[in-house]
Amino acid sequence: MAAATVSDWAPDPVSLQQSLDVLRASRSPSTEIQRQVQETLEQYKTLPDFNRYLLYIMTQMPEEDVNTRAVAGIILKNNVKMMYDTLRTQYPDLLQDIKIHCLYHIGDSTQLIRATVGLIINTLMQKGQLKEWPDLIPTLLQLIERPEEATSQGAMWTLHKICEDMHRELCHEVCRPLLDVLLPQLVKLLRHQSSIVRGSALASFNQFILHKPPILETVNPMFLNNLFEIVMDPDPDVRKNVCQALVLYLDVYYHYLEPHLQHIIEYMLGCTKDDDESVALEACEFWLQLTSEEEEAIPVLRGYLPALIPVLLSRMRYSEVDIILLRGDDDAHIADNDQDVRPHIAKSRSMSGATGHAKPEAPTREAT
Repeated sequence: MAAATVSDWAPDPVSLQQSLDVLRASRSPSTEIQRQVQETLEQYKTLPDFNRYLLYIMTQMPEEDVNTRAVAGIILKNNVKMMYDTLRTQYPDLLQDIKIHCLYHIGDSTQLIRATVGLIINTLMQKGQLKEWPDLIPTLLQLIERPEEATSQGAMWTLHKICEDMHRELCHEVCRPLLDVLLPQLVKLLRHQSSIVRGSALASFNQFILHKPPILETVNPMFLNNLFEIVMDPDPDVRKNVCQALVLYLDVYYHYLEPHLQHIIEYMLGCTKDDDESVALEACEFWLQLTSEEEEAIPVLRGYLPALIPVLLSRMRYSEVDIILLRGDDDAHIADNDQDVRPHIAKSRSMSGATGHAKPEAPTREAT
């Protein structure tokens, strides 16, 4: 994206310095200074040019302290969220400049700025919806394929935030052509060389599983092939998302997992013992889902109980309050309810290095 398409606006040196002074002061621990900063920002936020100064500081001043640049971006994001309709109708050139600069700097050298830019893009997408930025997701998919690591990861992180916050909207009938492109691309990205991209692509894909869009029936074989290729990923975030994907599939696509259920159980048993707590937590969701809804799986699971039960017992965690209550239990003669004995490692599912893990066998169809 060529910077030449941006408007010819240039900052006034005095106004730029005043803006910088306010942003720098916002990090002061002094309550009085913070109060003054808030009063100044309240005055500034009604001035359209102030948003241009914020955009300029965030994207055009790499020599400035990164925290000051990030503060400028967060304030800009909040202003866009509150003033979107005004910007769209009265200052469309400013809104377009924000979009262009954010995409151009999605590969900033600092992760904090990449994340801040992603938040601004996500806010623009939520406020304007697809109809006002229809080429955003295809553009992000192209940027993810760029060889520059920062650009690829920045674009993937932004796409993940959009999928996380807008998965319901993206599953509407009107968005079906876009989803028909997006989901196959996410499946292909499971083989990306960057573990950050792999993990975020899988987390993004997981957002759509429970919605069961029609395209999932087409990509399911390729998805499972690629998923089974990364079950041993050295990045725990990827393994955590693998566990989540299997739990979600168990809920709505059990018939796809049934031929591989024994291998999946062995893999999940290893994940339940994972040293990374986030992986172990997601793995515990699998046992809850398997035993609560899939009666046909119980005979298969029964053979693994001698190995599973000791693992679950060893991973149980009780708070100090739990321990006190258990010690003071005066109803031992009454049978426990399910919630009384459920381990705290098990949490409710939300949409929102596996040494010793058995690797599930991939389906016969070859991944692409």
